[in-house]
Amino acid sequence: MQAGKRARQRQRAGRSVESLAFRIRTQYPYPLAYRWREVEARGKGLGGYSSVLACAEATICYLALLAIVGAQVLDVDIGKLVEIGRRLMERGKGIGLGDWIAVLREVGTSKRFRDLKTFPFPEVLTVLIDEDTNDAVQRLQEARNDQAHGRGPKGAAVVVAIEDRFADLERLLQSAEFLVEYPFRFIDETRRDSLSGLTLIGYRDLMGDHALVPLGSDEHESSEIEAKSVYFLDRAGRYHLTRPWVTCLERQQPATFHVERYDKKSDTVTLKSLEHGDTIVDKRLASALRAVGFLT
Repeated sequence: MQAGKRARQRQRAGRSVESLAFRIRTQYPYPLAYRWREVEARGKGLGGYSSVLACAEATICYLALLAIVGAQVLDVDIGKLVEIGRRLMERGKGIGLGDWIAVLREVGTSKRFRDLKTFPFPEVLTVLIDEDTNDAVQRLQEARNDQAHGRGPKGAAVVVAIEDRFADLERLLQSAEFLVEYPFRFIDETRRDSLSGLTLIGYRDLMGDHALVPLGSDEHESSEIEAKSVYFLDRAGRYHLTRPWVTCLERQQPATFHVERYDKKSDTVTLKSLEHGDTIVDKRLASALRAVGFLT
């Protein structure tokens, strides 16, 4: 029995990795893995239905942010993003699920992006090209809109609706499995070594459903790696700054926030948490959004 213990552990681990749910919990970016864990923990009531829709919204938002950062790296405009920025300036209306979906559809169909020879995260350009995934996203969007306007399922219909939308969520997350290849990295500390020409980096990869992760170390030639910022890493290990689109705040445990609304009168930006859905007001981020051309 003692001799076979390791073999049995390998067998259990092998069976686990075949499960999409296990891979999401352990290997997907933290905001999505956390949301997924919440989906699994909830019951079959209205709270469970809401958690399915919230997980779908966070997934679509994360994918759109990945596309936006990649486009910024290559200095390629996303027309829908320009429109969103203009709308925030003129009307102060927040960014909704439909906006993130529109960004993903534009990068998937626009000639500007089809003509690109390289892209830091190429799979995000085609995630909604798949017809089944696109249909699943459409159903999730309609369900999210119905729920927000009081037209969602009630009573016994909630149980059936959960199963239907859960299947759509699984389809979306399965299409987004390429995200495990792109670490979502919080830079804990940096120290520049001028003699070697290297920046010494202490980081935490926010992957999997737990924010308390070991501190890793890396070296980079650039002196512009920011401490206390979050980066997307591509397959070549290149660092791509997510700020000002994604901000990480260290509270009791790290939480990531994305731009949700802008108040022109006070020149403040409202940020929304990918993990929890709560919002905070940032009085300094507007200048960074102007620097990248989102606000004018």
